[in-house]
Formats: sequence, C-alpha cells, structure tokens
Amino acid sequence: ELGYVMIINNKHIGILHGNEVFQQLEIGDKVKGFVKKIRPDNKIDLILGKPGYTKVEDESAKIIRLLNENNGYLPYNDKSDPTDIYAFFGMSKKSFKMTTGNLYKQKKIQFTQTGIQLIEQ
Repeated sequence: ELGYVMIINNKHIGILHGNEVFQQLEIGDKVKGFVKKIRPDNKIDLILGKPGYTKVEDESAKIIRLLNENNGYLPYNDKSDPTDIYAFFGMSKKSFKMTTGNLYKQKKIQFTQTGIQLIEQ
C-alpha cells in the first residue's frame, strides 16, 4: 500500500505514505499534517506529526506526564512491540525511541531491563 493522496490547503496534492500513518483515516477526514519533503519531481511527501526533533518537546512532556501518573515507571523500552507503544503513547516506535533518548540525555529518565523510570530531580 503506497499510502494516501491528500489535498493540501485546497490547492496542492501530496502523498502521505502508509508507513507514516499511525491512526485510522477515512476518505474526507481533515487532519493537520506537515511537509516532509518536496521531491525533485515537485511531488510533496507529507507526515502527520511534527517533523524530526520539533515533535520531541511535545512527546517528552507526554512521557514525563505518563511517568508521573504511573509512579515514575512505565514498562516500555526500545524492545517493546511498536503496536504496544502506539496503543499506549499514541506515537510511533521511532518517535518513542527518539524522545526517550532525548529524555535520557537530559538525565530525566533511566532505562531498565523492563522499561523506563523517572529520575527524581
């Protein structure tokens, strides 16, 4: 499956590739998206989430909130199933790994064999 043909601002056509979609979409749905890249043939590739590290801030806050709500521990790590990560966090495994890596570098979390744990500040 290639993905979805999307109309951008009622003017342009873009492609949202299937491997970039982590939610159910129906014909006629209006969703907020971002330009991933404009290819040399002027075709536009789209993504639904904020690109790259710009989304890390939002997702970091979400993970910290979830850790606080769960006594500072969550049973998810880089070995967790992508479907489980999406079901709990609402983000792709790639985003989860990027975000938890960033939180680790900031010394806000630590990795355990079975999950992630909040470091008391």
